[in-house]
Amino acid sequence: MFRKLLFIVLVYSMDVMGFNNLKFKKVIPHGHVDENCLGLLNSSNITNMERCEFYNCFEKRFPCGKEYWIMNWGYKYCRRYADENFAKNFTKIGQSLLNHVNKCLPKYFERNYRSKRPVICKKLYNQAFEAQTNCYLDIQKDFCTAFKDNKMLFVKVMDNSDLLNFESIAMIKKATENCSPRIDFFSLFSGN
Repeated sequence: MFRKLLFIVLVYSMDVMGFNNLKFKKVIPHGHVDENCLGLLNSSNITNMERCEFYNCFEKRFPCGKEYWIMNWGYKYCRRYADENFAKNFTKIGQSLLNHVNKCLPKYFERNYRSKRPVICKKLYNQAFEAQTNCYLDIQKDFCTAFKDNKMLFVKVMDNSDLLNFESIAMIKKATENCSPRIDFFSLFSGN
């Protein structure tokens, strides 16, 4: 119990001390909405790796920068999840989860992409973690099974700094809280 409490305090203090100190940057849309980019969201004739290019489209239209969610999390992990050499290590249900997330998550940004209004990058960053949680919760039962059976692969795919990110921890904790049998979130760090 003490180990868990110490871990939570450590991660929280890292967050407060500025390890997630993104500025409230506001960007206006650049250029017009690219219909080819929107096609990446809805086409069933493309690979997940190709679908990941939507994040580049979004960043081009709303250039928040590489430290914000779209490129630092969305694009990066979309490509890792879509990498066939990585995905083949997952169980069938784990592969199904990876496919679901790579189709579900970019769709959350369609409305913002179409918008003519400025985007506040930090707000988008927070909304993105909520959207990812929602993608997991869309298929809660499959998520629980896939996460339990493949949890070390999920840990392996993540950069250490992202794994210890406060929003990331909150997302994983929320997505796993209704799993039955219960998934011990802290077992991610012990390898059990």
